[in-house]
Amino acid sequence: MTALVRRVVMGEPMPAPRRINAWLVRGFVFAVPVLVVVLVLGLGSWLAAPTADPIAADAVIVLGGDGGNGRAAKAGELFRAGFAGQVVLTGGSGKPDTVADGKVDPRVKFLAGMGVPSSLLLFDSTSRNSWEEAVNTGQLMDEKGWRRVLVVSDPPHLRRLQLAWGHALRDDGQQFVLVASHADWWHPDTWWQDDRSARFVGREILGLLYYALRVVFNVS
Repeated sequence: MTALVRRVVMGEPMPAPRRINAWLVRGFVFAVPVLVVVLVLGLGSWLAAPTADPIAADAVIVLGGDGGNGRAAKAGELFRAGFAGQVVLTGGSGKPDTVADGKVDPRVKFLAGMGVPSSLLLFDSTSRNSWEEAVNTGQLMDEKGWRRVLVVSDPPHLRRLQLAWGHALRDDGQQFVLVASHADWWHPDTWWQDDRSARFVGREILGLLYYALRVVFNVS
């Protein structure tokens, strides 16, 4: 008869739980908040990590919706530095669910001031979100025979773009390079202290979850 069975049969008191269990509980309680803090502190840098140095490409793609000229300014710099000979404007400038329109888009005048002639601008007049921008640019690349584009957007947007563009351009040998725009409001180590940054990060996390589902189920 084992010691445990004898204790049950004889009605003897059971031994106290091993002390190691208490240490495991304490360790778990301590580790969870530490893990949360580490994730929060590193989240900003993780979202912006896909940014890369620009290389020669066929065109610069300026994504819309930044509400300013940060992305356009970066595109103008890339154009003047000779990285690409054409610039594509997508989306409305700072206006959600709008499309690029060469007649009213303020980015046209801004880029002209940076030396980008209007004759070298193209407009995506169809896309209304980041996913459609990736898909439609892939089609444009097919039409133009382009093999590589530079995609300019705000730093915390790049992780989601990596997912969308990697899915949209995965089959045809087309290449994209994500380049971070000028964003004075973005500070990856303290993003939660700024309202704009915090809202941006919140949207990106939700967007990443949604895009991940689209990739898993292979939704175009």
